[in-house]
Amino acid sequence: MMTIKSWAMLSAGMAVAMTQTAVAEQNYKNSVGLGVAKSSGVYLDYDNDATAVPIISYQRGNFYIKGTEIGYKIWDNGTTLAVIGNFNLYEFDSDESDQLRQLDDRDGSFEGGARLTLGDLNLVVVTDLSDEHDGQRLDLNYGFPFNGRNKSWNVIPAVGVEWQSDDYTDHYYGVSAAESARTGGMIATYEADSAVNPYLKVDGHYRLSNRWNLVGSAKYVSLDDEISDSTMVEDDSFGVIMVGFSYRF
Repeated sequence: MMTIKSWAMLSAGMAVAMTQTAVAEQNYKNSVGLGVAKSSGVYLDYDNDATAVPIISYQRGNFYIKGTEIGYKIWDNGTTLAVIGNFNLYEFDSDESDQLRQLDDRDGSFEGGARLTLGDLNLVVVTDLSDEHDGQRLDLNYGFPFNGRNKSWNVIPAVGVEWQSDDYTDHYYGVSAAESARTGGMIATYEADSAVNPYLKVDGHYRLSNRWNLVGSAKYVSLDDEISDSTMVEDDSFGVIMVGFSYRF
């Protein structure tokens, strides 16, 4: 099913497949494209079909769009500080799991905050502005970029960690007493606390022509026990991979 709900896992860690691939294409300020993404997922018996995802990168002056993130650079002199908004598409659709069909849906959110970049070190701090979960997230990662001759290709392996507040984790992984009762107790109640999730990722592009690029992104996330112990969750880690093409203009 080619819906936002079916590729919601891509938003774990600031929309990895879209935003980070756009970052890997930072030498090409304006580009659009389309990719195919697949996530292993974390929820019990959850349908995680491969699906199409947009790839967007646009910059005009200090304003930019990269994937699901929009931002305005208020300082850009070696160190970059930007005010950002982000469409966090991470959702739970109960119809995608036979075992969790009696639980409530969890919708995505719109977040606001800041991005600080110091060389290859990136820090993002955001809070929910849409009154969906009232939670916060902090994402810190360090990249190790490799560039080919004439920048014909670019690969950025990175290590990072994401902190999620208890409001955020309990919204997406907690199970209320009412929900548990609807399952006849098969899914026990659960209340999640704040979580710290380390991850590895790699993003890159390869220039096929003056306008066309092959792009890709992959991410592996190790989940905190506060998440993996949830009665909604069956795995203690997940992965996301995306491959696509973009057109520079």
